[in-house]
Amino acid sequence: MKNFMDWLQNKILPPMSKVGNNKYLVSIRNGLVLTLPAIISGSVFLIVGNIPITAWANFIKPYMNMIGVAVNGSFGIISLLAAIGIGYELSKELGVDPISGAGLSTMAFVIVSFNDKFKLDTNNFSSSGLFTAIITAMISVTIFNFFIKKNIIIKLPDGVPTAVSNSFVSLLPGFVILVLF
Repeated sequence: MKNFMDWLQNKILPPMSKVGNNKYLVSIRNGLVLTLPAIISGSVFLIVGNIPITAWANFIKPYMNMIGVAVNGSFGIISLLAAIGIGYELSKELGVDPISGAGLSTMAFVIVSFNDKFKLDTNNFSSSGLFTAIITAMISVTIFNFFIKKNIIIKLPDGVPTAVSNSFVSLLPGFVILVLF
């Protein structure tokens, strides 16, 4: 048993630790945490609306539309929240402006959510678009990071407020992300 434990600690745990500390995987994990309040609060409303007791069902029936709004309003934006959270967290991990990264990743996700008739399909904002949200966030922030690291940005004078300056830093990568997606 001791040999097995030594083998496990010396051979298996070091590569697993590297995988667990990967910036992209850590960003996905931390970014998905942003979806938890929507998931938990939506679940509470889902449970309240579906308690299988006849008296309760009769009591809650007039409020079912409102409960449906709460459920759909929370579960219906999980992928959108994931795109925001992952973009923010990956930007932090890569050392670039997290607000700009979150904005660019959200923009990329929304762009790919248009259908072939060029109408926004908000069904993609629910859990069905989660994988797409993860991929678009990672690609868009990687593009943003590339532009920053290669200094392919629009710089404004030092007197310009940081928020305005960051918007212009994001302009060229934002254009490329729009064209790509």
